[in-house]
Amino acid sequence: MLSPEAQLLLACGELGGNDADLRALLARPLVWDRVILLAHREKAAPVLVRRLGALPDAPVPPEVLAQLRKLAMVTEFRMVRLRQRLDETIDVLTRAGIEPVLLKGAALCYTLYPSMAERPMADIDLLVEAGQAHRAREVLLHAGWRWNEAVRRDEDYQAHHHLPPIDDARGSGVRLEVHTELFIGGNPFHLSGEAVRGGAKTVVAGGRRVRVPGAIHQLLHTCLHFAWSHNMRAASWRAFRDVAVVTRAGFDWEGFLTTARENRAGTCCYWTLRLAHDLLNVPVPAATLEALRPPLAGPLLRRLERHFVTQLLPTEPGCPSVALEKLLWGMGVMPKWSGHGSSRPWDEADSLLAKRRQQQPAAGSSKAMRQLRNLAKWSRYVRAVLAPAAPKEPRSAGAPL
Repeated sequence: MLSPEAQLLLACGELGGNDADLRALLARPLVWDRVILLAHREKAAPVLVRRLGALPDAPVPPEVLAQLRKLAMVTEFRMVRLRQRLDETIDVLTRAGIEPVLLKGAALCYTLYPSMAERPMADIDLLVEAGQAHRAREVLLHAGWRWNEAVRRDEDYQAHHHLPPIDDARGSGVRLEVHTELFIGGNPFHLSGEAVRGGAKTVVAGGRRVRVPGAIHQLLHTCLHFAWSHNMRAASWRAFRDVAVVTRAGFDWEGFLTTARENRAGTCCYWTLRLAHDLLNVPVPAATLEALRPPLAGPLLRRLERHFVTQLLPTEPGCPSVALEKLLWGMGVMPKWSGHGSSRPWDEADSLLAKRRQQQPAAGSSKAMRQLRNLAKWSRYVRAVLAPAAPKEPRSAGAPL
């Protein structure tokens, strides 16, 4: 059901993926402009160049490979700058007596990825004690960071899990967020900043000591950030690769199951892990998926998975209805059954959108006309979700039911 271009992106992202699968995909008709779009959107060009460049006789048009290499060079240069600023920031905060915990990509690049080009990011996320957050920001504003004038007001971030972002004063385009929690206020999870700081470990990287979350908290944060914060709609390629690198060596799956249940995170973890397993062949144990599985029939789970897959990348059909997206997300995550109460990840975004609509004039065309213009999108989406599954070879015993 995925486009050939999306399949190529995912195959290049597999850890230890085999060349035969790549050659089979490259033998199919490909719209290379879409491949370049995906490489740009997912910041995946360095990985694509490395994988495709390792196949010297691969039928990749020279002009496409040249464009991917240019994208890769831009990404790599940006990541070198980001790593430099991150190192300097850690040093500045350490001298001020503030010991941050690195979050998300920053933590993984210091510990599990060979370089930041393998796990590119746009922002730096640091977790500090709530009582140290404003002092940390003041230290950074005197050390090469500056206010972002568009999001400067603290009162707009009172319910947020981080202070307003600040920008690199050197013009690199890098943003930094000082976190006190992992999720916005009102979220249904028990996973707190204090718990993550308490379970963090100290590692030595590049000659400096840094604090990073423990492996279980790292995976839990990855799953919740993708399935909850991003509604399973963004940053999927990086999220699935993060699942793979965190779990590939001696991961404590039983401990993870216990932590996921304690944090009301079972269904969010289920969908992140299932998609990572099915799309990037991440070896998630079948017993883990079964333990996290929401109480839904297998055929319904498969249809929901198809829907979620259509949302992952800009080349795929996507659901034309925001209301239907929310409905199907709720069917899969089952917030009431999971103990989430009335909290939903889009609450704040809907509130901001409602305020903007009050300030804007009414649209010139009717809702019916807008839906007619979306008819082609609806057709593609329905075909993707409801079409019969193509026959395929049986998966290993680790496959979800």
